Amino acid sequence: MSVCLTKTEIIRGSVDGTVRIFGIRIGREISVSFGQSVNCISLSNDGNCILAGCLDSTVRLLDRTTGELLQEYKGHTNKSYKLDCCLTNTDAHVTGGSEDGFVYCRDLVDASVVSKFRAHASVVTSAQTSLSKKVKQHGRVNFRQKPNRFVVKAAAKDIAFDQHSRSAMQAGIDKLADAVGLTLGPRGRNVVLDEFGSPKVVNDGVAIARAIELPDPMENAGAALIREVASKTNDSAGDGTTTASILAREIIKLGLLNVTSGANPVSIKKGIDKTVAALVEELEKLARPVKGGDDIKAVATISAGNDELIGKMIAEAIDKVGPDGLLSIESSSSFDTTVEVEEGMEIDRGYISPQFVTNPEKSIVEFENARVLITDQKISAIKDIIPLLEKTTQLRAPLLIISEDITGGALATLVVNKLRGILNVAAIKAPGFGERRKALLQDIAILTGAEFQASDLGLLVENTTIEQLGLARKVTISKDSTTIIADAASKDELQARVAQLKKELSETDSIYDSEKLAERIAKLSGGVAVIKVGAATETELEDPSPEFPSESSLTSHLETLTVDDQQKGGKQEVPGMKTVQTVLERTATPVVYNDMPDALCLKDSLTAVRNATQAADRIHRVFRMQSFQRKQLTQYEDDEFGLLDQRVLSLLTSKSCKSGQGDGEVQRFS
Repeated sequence: MSVCLTKTEIIRGSVDGTVRIFGIRIGREISVSFGQSVNCISLSNDGNCILAGCLDSTVRLLDRTTGELLQEYKGHTNKSYKLDCCLTNTDAHVTGGSEDGFVYCRDLVDASVVSKFRAHASVVTSAQTSLSKKVKQHGRVNFRQKPNRFVVKAAAKDIAFDQHSRSAMQAGIDKLADAVGLTLGPRGRNVVLDEFGSPKVVNDGVAIARAIELPDPMENAGAALIREVASKTNDSAGDGTTTASILAREIIKLGLLNVTSGANPVSIKKGIDKTVAALVEELEKLARPVKGGDDIKAVATISAGNDELIGKMIAEAIDKVGPDGLLSIESSSSFDTTVEVEEGMEIDRGYISPQFVTNPEKSIVEFENARVLITDQKISAIKDIIPLLEKTTQLRAPLLIISEDITGGALATLVVNKLRGILNVAAIKAPGFGERRKALLQDIAILTGAEFQASDLGLLVENTTIEQLGLARKVTISKDSTTIIADAASKDELQARVAQLKKELSETDSIYDSEKLAERIAKLSGGVAVIKVGAATETELEDPSPEFPSESSLTSHLETLTVDDQQKGGKQEVPGMKTVQTVLERTATPVVYNDMPDALCLKDSLTAVRNATQAADRIHRVFRMQSFQRKQLTQYEDDEFGLLDQRVLSLLTSKSCKSGQGDGEVQRFS
């Protein structure tokens, strides 16, 4: 499919997946087989290496002399088209187009994607870099270096109308919906995704939808519609992606059937909208509001594949963090699965100097009833904060300084006086960057009751009074993080801030912004509960409860839950419960739940259980991630019994079937 000529060699890539190097002078031939069609051959600028682009979405780097495989470059998509690839002028990066419309630039050595940019809405078939020019100056030859510029060639767009376009899109919709629909219901089957490294066994509709790319552009456009449905459902509800995909397929199918019969598409759209509104209203009448911790536990148990232990654990965690609390799932280094509640606001900044440490054994700073100075300014002169230091010393109160930075004489003076026992002070840098830094500092100010000394408002540090400082009930500072526990001076101001953040969360389309806003709401509201997943053996860690919940159950759509505040005026500890407990301790300890009001509206109820199924889903992801990291197919390469690849794959996938579902088929999609 591709030929490259040099002065002494002919280099050819073939559809049979081989690269052949013919030595013209000595009659030598080197043949390297990849098993995939080779559609592009190019040489490095120094002439020592060969780039071979293959139809398995991989570019391979070969030694020109020996044919040895030096590196593989992935990340782009190349399944059907002939796409060119090349090296930059300095041979430092590998560039090439992709069927997704992007141009990729990868590091030659570690094969990581350094940058990518969209060059076309369709396939980018060619990408070349410009050459440097030779310029003669005063009898010498110099090289005038020009920045790498990409010359991009893209495929022309195909335009389709009427029945041809509708049929092609419907075919793509059916292919993706059929694949996703395999996972629907209590007897839903697993799907194996062929990914880089080991294959991935999933039962999640949105993961399957995102992994499927169809070779035909028209069919892929139809599949993209279902991908969008699954993605939006996952973002808004966190579950029900398979059900949503199946319903969308049927709506589109019947809608196109009526359009083909001559119906007006606009009238059909209006009818669909009216039907949806009527169905939603009817579902709200049939829905049962959540009334307590038992209901939360039930939802979490269903989402955890009917694992009551995990369901109880999640219910307890939600009960502890209170309204709008955040659940985080991590893998544990121990054998036990524990729940740790992090009270207060945690900041990802540690102390500026280790000389501030008050507890040498733990290497942390611990303050109680500390005053807090919050500013976005840099403090370099000690005279700017001397009045505050004098006031806090008179009050015998420790002082926490949160600023952009403390340098020079100010830091040296604080450290010296701290070591002499004159001052009880500590300093950390402000968290975040740019506008997000100001927002986080404002959150801390509201939580502690401080006045944020913002430079853009003309509030200078040297003019700060003792009344403008905040108050923290407890402060713990480590090398990497700071935890502030405070009782907000103004509950109304705190609630207004939380309401503002919730509004921003509902309006944002960015996943990153959504995560950060949810984290800020949790820190201001109730805290964070961390579930650390552990196991005694690898088998126990791999398969705690391998199936995802049945999406045919209506309660599986309650993943957007957040616990309503069941104890007004603050959280109340459950009698006999510790902050950190093992699974065995939780099983033996009775849990007391306070029921929610009967008049709780449906919207608030649905808001009351979100983190339950979200946590269960994350726990399964942790288990699966660790399972596949530890159980790679490569471990069977030297198996003395000579297991076939198919047998190895069956070993990996057979554990994903629960009892009673052994006859479920495992489908594989590449």
